[in-house]
Amino acid sequence: KQVERVRRSMDGKNVDTVLTELGVRFHRLIHEHLQQFSYSSMGGMLAICDVAEYRRSAKEFR
Repeated sequence: KQVERVRRSMDGKNVDTVLTELGVRFHRLIHEHLQQFSYSSMGGMLAICDVAEYRRSAKEFR
């Protein structure tokens, strides 16, 4: 929804700039969150599943 709003309310380079910043912040947030923990083997597998869901969500931004 937010990406659609950005595309509707801006144009040209502004859309690219805002969406790039959104992507960078999303990546940083996930990366910093995952770096806070140490993982067991099972925890690592669950983290991989979580990352797969984050990737799926991020693809919807396109």
